[in-house]
Amino acid sequence: MPFERPHIAQIKARIEADVDGRLIAGDPRLRRDLIRILGQMEAGVAHGLYGNLEWLAKNLLPNTKDPDILKIWADHYGVPRLGATRAEGPVGIIGTPGFTLLAGEVVQSADGKQYELLEEVTGLGPYAEGTVRALEGGADGNLADGETLTLLDPQPGIQSELVVVAPGLSGGADIETINAWSERLVERVQNPPQGGSASDYRRWARDAHPAVTHAWTAPTTPGPGQVTVYIMTYGNTEDGLPSATVLDAVEAYIAERAPVTANFFINAPGTKVVPITVLLNPNTTEVQNAVRSEIEDLFQREAEPGGAIPLSHLNEAISLAPGEYDHTVDVDQADLTPGAGEILILGDLTWGGL
Repeated sequence: MPFERPHIAQIKARIEADVDGRLIAGDPRLRRDLIRILGQMEAGVAHGLYGNLEWLAKNLLPNTKDPDILKIWADHYGVPRLGATRAEGPVGIIGTPGFTLLAGEVVQSADGKQYELLEEVTGLGPYAEGTVRALEGGADGNLADGETLTLLDPQPGIQSELVVVAPGLSGGADIETINAWSERLVERVQNPPQGGSASDYRRWARDAHPAVTHAWTAPTTPGPGQVTVYIMTYGNTEDGLPSATVLDAVEAYIAERAPVTANFFINAPGTKVVPITVLLNPNTTEVQNAVRSEIEDLFQREAEPGGAIPLSHLNEAISLAPGEYDHTVDVDQADLTPGAGEILILGDLTWGGL
C-alpha cells in the first residue's frame, strides 16, 4: 500500500476528536477555546513530520537522485561518484635546434585555460613534440588540433606559441552527473559482480571514466574466447565517439579487474550516419529545434552496436516534440539498421513544410 500523506485539515480534526474524547462527557467547549488553538499548532507540526516521511519514502531507495542519500548507498556498494578528469595530449614546439623546455612549464589557451608540460622536451632539430595536461579537470579543457597555447614564462630560443597537434587534447570530462551516478549504482545492485560476466565489463567501462555514458559487451567478438567492449561518450565529444585517451583509460581500468586469462578489446563502434528529412506542420524554427532535440535523445537512448531503431520510434519521437502538429519522415528502415559492430549516428536534418 503506497504512503499517503494526510491533509493538515485531517490531522487537525483527528487531534480535536482525540481531545474531545478525553473530556468529561457533556463538557462543552467554547468556540474560541485554547484547545482548538493547540490542536491547530500540533497539526502544523505533525504535517511537517508527515512531509519528511513522504520525502524519505520517495528517496531512500538506491535509484534516488538525492546526493546525500545516494552517497550512502554508493559507499555501501563501492560505487563512488567519478570526479572530473583533466585533458591531455601532444603539442608541437618550435625553437633553435638543441632547445630544452623543462617539465612543469605552464601554457595557456586563448580563453585562459592552463596546461603543464608533463616531461622535459629537447629539440634535436627546430621542432619537437611534448605532452601537456590541463591543470584543472573538465570537458572545457579539451582542444582540437591546430589550437595554440602560449608559454606563460617565455624561454630564450623557443617560440612562445605551442600548437596542439593531432589527435588534440582529449580525456577531459566534468564531474559525473547525479543521474549517471544513480544509473551506475542501480546497474551494480541489479547485476552483482560475477568475475567477468557481460554486465561486469559494462560496469567496469562506466566506472573507468566520467566521459563514458554508454557501454556494450560483445562476447566471442572478434572470435571465440574473446570479448569486445564498445563505448560511447555522448555529450563529452562532438560525435559521441570516445577519444584515444578515454579508450586507453577504460582499457587500463578493466585490465586491473578482468580475469587474468581474459582476452578483451576496448573499441569505439563503427558508425552509420543517418541523414533524415522531416516535413513539418508547422515548420517553424522553434518546432524544428524541439524535433531535433527529441531525435537526438532517441538516438542516444536506443542506438547500440548492431541494433536498429524502428521507424515507428522515430515517428513517435517527432510527435512528442512540443508544437508539432503533423509530420512525415523521409528515411528508409534500411538506413536505420546498422551492420555488426556499427552504431547509428544522427546525420544532417533537412526540413520542409507539410
